[in-house]
Amino acid sequence: MVLDFFAGSGTTGHAVMAQNLADGGKRQFILIQLEEAIDPKKNKSAYDFCKETLHSNAPNIFEITQERLRRAKAQLELEHPHHSSDLDFKVFSLHPVGPRLEDIEKCNGQALELHSYSPTSILNTWKVYDGKLLSQDFEMIQLGNYQGHYCQDKLYLIHAGFDSNALSTLLEKLDLDPHFKPSVVVVCGENFTSGMQRALYENLKNLRNQKSLEVKTLIRYMNARL
Repeated sequence: MVLDFFAGSGTTGHAVMAQNLADGGKRQFILIQLEEAIDPKKNKSAYDFCKETLHSNAPNIFEITQERLRRAKAQLELEHPHHSSDLDFKVFSLHPVGPRLEDIEKCNGQALELHSYSPTSILNTWKVYDGKLLSQDFEMIQLGNYQGHYCQDKLYLIHAGFDSNALSTLLEKLDLDPHFKPSVVVVCGENFTSGMQRALYENLKNLRNQKSLEVKTLIRYMNARL
């Protein structure tokens, strides 16, 4: 594992990709870079690149890092079309989740604005908050036409569309699947009606199953801090 706390233009990541292709290695890298603003007077070429090529409103160093890695991956794959190395990478960013209810002094549109978080952002945020590693994968759980995400002892239900059929399928799976043993079902409150939240809570509270599982319901909202 190669760790670079000052990723800059992404040279380290590029070098790791190239070396893995050269010798068949399986090195991994973690690059850390703040969204440090680029001063147009001190680095005009980088600033202009972000503005004109990346169409950035506020050019920063991280944009250079990310673009370098994308271009390096594309170039290496072009030069080595038959390679078997894994050149993919993921980008994670840290942002405040939202204001706490006790911090909201006045009811205004800004405080109550519903942020458009992607499903991946929600899952990764909650996974880390619940003590899981970013490297831990989710298992997709099909509940009728609804898809849940299972990680160790927690089942995450973050999408809209959870209905009575999904609920009955979940209860059946809890009863019959010996490998499915969540202790907590985490629900994205914005995407569940109050009636369905209540139905899920009551059914899990009164659950009787062959595995003697006790499953709690936890409602979370992306607008409030965890």
